[in-house]
Amino acid sequence: MGTSSPAPAVPIAAPADSLPASLPGVLDAVWEALARAVRERWTPWALPTLATVGPAGAPQARVIALRGADRAALREARALTEELRATRDLAAQQVRLEVQQALENLEVADASLETAWKRTEAADGALRIASRKRDLGQINQAEFIDARRAMTDARLNLNRVRAEFLGRIAELEFAVGDPRAAHKELQ
Repeated sequence: MGTSSPAPAVPIAAPADSLPASLPGVLDAVWEALARAVRERWTPWALPTLATVGPAGAPQARVIALRGADRAALREARALTEELRATRDLAAQQVRLEVQQALENLEVADASLETAWKRTEAADGALRIASRKRDLGQINQAEFIDARRAMTDARLNLNRVRAEFLGRIAELEFAVGDPRAAHKELQ
């Protein structure tokens, strides 16, 4: 029967005088130990035991196999995470601006709708007066037709402004992303 040679003894902890004096130096030493554990599977760092406290308060320990340790990949992942956070924040800001602009556009359309409604009411009143005057012979047919044209123009404008108002509501719903939320913004 052949004998196998035991794994070389590797100290788990380094002597206190060989530890780096600064936190960045300690971090560099840890990364070096992790990289060595990936290359040399016999080091204690190759099969570390991670322990946590379970939901019942009892300790739970697991042995894991270290398959890789890449400091550059970690930096790259952190940089990508920061880039994604910045992109998310920018997108959120753009959505807020779109919603704000949609609300302002809706307020302007609402004021235009109110004005168009008042113009229509005024044109309707003017047409009623012109109709009575025509029936009494106080104005000629051309003046009555002008009043009727003004009423038609006012109604056409009211319909155009209503369509614009509905378009602004749709714009707000799109910016908010939920029609129910847009109705809350209107109240």
